Amino acid sequence: MAASSRLFWRRRSDAGFQISSRIAASTLPGAGDGRFTLEPLSSGQLVRRSRMLPFTDCLAAGGADGEGENIVLLLRDQEELEALIFYLAAAREETPAEIARHLSWFVAGTGGIAYINSVSAYFNHNIPANLLHRLDSPWVDLIASREIAPGEELFTDYNHNDIAPFFRHWCAEAGLTDAQTFPRALSRTSEI
Repeated sequence: MAASSRLFWRRRSDAGFQISSRIAASTLPGAGDGRFTLEPLSSGQLVRRSRMLPFTDCLAAGGADGEGENIVLLLRDQEELEALIFYLAAAREETPAEIARHLSWFVAGTGGIAYINSVSAYFNHNIPANLLHRLDSPWVDLIASREIAPGEELFTDYNHNDIAPFFRHWCAEAGLTDAQTFPRALSRTSEI
């Protein structure tokens, strides 16, 4: 992984974390790496806080890289989404098609907005999850939904993503699966 990668899904950082944690092989088969707490967490405890900034404001300030800070890039419409793809493609680390595919996996939503973290948090999808998203503008918080023991893997439930309609439409038009539709499809197949 290039330390200076512009691609968010290739960047690791503990920025924004309010707890001690580590990244290691996930307990879920085929999930790659996951994040594990190193300390006991109480229900409602803040796990990670990310500052939300509109993508266009980040570009105007010289880039969307976050300078080691965990920021959440707010995407307000398809035009901004396409500008983000152009911005990321300029680094020539992946093709625009590969970038679009990764964005379909990593763009999340809460409160009907679309956003992407500037660094990967390594939270996998699982039901039941032990983390919840909370939007407290200009912050996106992840909080513990129950007591969590040291050594437990931290999970979010992607089904709780409130994907913005423009993003869901963009994914469908591009033949891609968004981060909410994918786990729902997995759930339906596992019930058969």
